[in-house]
Amino acid sequence: MCQEDGPPRFVIRRMSDYSESSLVAELRRVASLHPGVPLTQMLFRTESRVSPTTVRRQFGTWADALATAQIADRYSGIAVTSGMRTQAAKGMEDEELLELVRSAARSMENGEPLTKKRFDELNLPVASSALHYRFGGWNRALRLAGVPASRHSKRYTDAQCFEALVDVWTTLGRAPMYREMQLPLSSVTGKAFITRWGTWTRALEAFVESVDQPAADTVIESDPPSVSGRAPRPRSSSDVPPSTRWKVGQRDRWRCGAW
Repeated sequence: MCQEDGPPRFVIRRMSDYSESSLVAELRRVASLHPGVPLTQMLFRTESRVSPTTVRRQFGTWADALATAQIADRYSGIAVTSGMRTQAAKGMEDEELLELVRSAARSMENGEPLTKKRFDELNLPVASSALHYRFGGWNRALRLAGVPASRHSKRYTDAQCFEALVDVWTTLGRAPMYREMQLPLSSVTGKAFITRWGTWTRALEAFVESVDQPAADTVIESDPPSVSGRAPRPRSSSDVPPSTRWKVGQRDRWRCGAW
């Protein structure tokens, strides 16, 4: 809220349109406020109505963003090639490389995970591939640096996604919303569904299509007695295909306690 003479005015300084043309206009606006000096991300942050992270996400790198806005001459960094990054990494100690990872992680906003793509977009003197080869994997480099890996980096199969969806659906007794597919309620987060199917609606449609396939058996039983005479092992929910669990849940109006 801005307090001036007269009644108070409520002002929202954030942009609502993040299209390429709007971001270009914002880059040029902030550049016009500080003529003759490099337009760094730090300077942009103090004057802009949008985060430099959003700009980088749209254009790839800060240098590419300024070039698209036709103010490439306001870029203060140097163009670093992949070959230069590889050579630079060879002359650095392990701890120096790990400190670069920590520094990159600190530059992320709103808890955004540090992925290989985001690391390379920062235009640092070392590429993520160099860290991968030095430490035996990107996630291992993150672990050694004390930086948490993205929870969404794991690739789930259709069956794993549908299994998690059945769990949440039967727990709630209704179709879950995207924001409800989070830990601890769901073992697979909503973003994994978006990554795999594009939208939450398409993910639900794929799930419904899969459970509409004929199931061989919808009756949950125990294994038959063994020859040795041991007690049969009750089947757990993990033994039952998601489509079968779905059909039984529908039949019992989601009151089945077997899940």
